[in-house]
Amino acid sequence: MKKLAVIILLSLPTYAFSQMINDSTYKATSGQVFTKGQQVKIGLGSRDDGSFRYIEHVNAKGEKVSADFAAQPVKLWSVRKLRSKDTDVVYGFFTNNKKVYSIKIDAALLAKELQ
Repeated sequence: MKKLAVIILLSLPTYAFSQMINDSTYKATSGQVFTKGQQVKIGLGSRDDGSFRYIEHVNAKGEKVSADFAAQPVKLWSVRKLRSKDTDVVYGFFTNNKKVYSIKIDAALLAKELQ
């Protein structure tokens, strides 16, 4: 319950400036389908130092996600489409060591950060 409260509080700024559309299933531009509860495999980070550009620690004030995440399986607990202005971005969310992370699904697939 405490974890849920923290997630809601951390997400309020995002919801205030965008329109959230909850989807439990998303078909990426590559044709891959992502669903709530699905296990996905993290690829390699696309930054020069091996860290991830499209996988982010939610509300970590610029904290990079290190190369230690490479090749790890994670379970998506949510798939959401956020609309800001005229652009839709679909995110997958997962937790690891009590931290919440987001994946920009299409961008991460193109950069091979998500397999």
